[in-house]
Amino acid sequence: MARKLKITIEDTVYEVLVEDITAKGEEKGRTSVRKVTLPDANLQNENEEVRISTHNGVIVDIMVSEGQMVEKGDELMTIEAMKIVNTITSHRKGKVTNIEVLVNQTVYEGQKLLTIQ
Repeated sequence: MARKLKITIEDTVYEVLVEDITAKGEEKGRTSVRKVTLPDANLQNENEEVRISTHNGVIVDIMVSEGQMVEKGDELMTIEAMKIVNTITSHRKGKVTNIEVLVNQTVYEGQKLLTIQ
């Protein structure tokens, strides 16, 4: 049985689908999360790319601004996770239309970072 829940992370509300995978005979009340689907994660179309965080971390730097044109391979932002800094790059040419995060903000795996059209 699946249940739809709302989770708020830093003032952003996400609707998640939580599936009860407790086997018959197991202790009731013990629920495991099997699949979490964040909104906007798959809203891409051929004219838009939504960059999604692949891990938890802190935004260290944002190298682009809204309205800026970028080329494939351009550096967009850096995320630090456990003392390792990862650079997020553009996978396509386009215009940055929306930046969803701020420097020093904690981000979570699956969180929307920015949109390129």
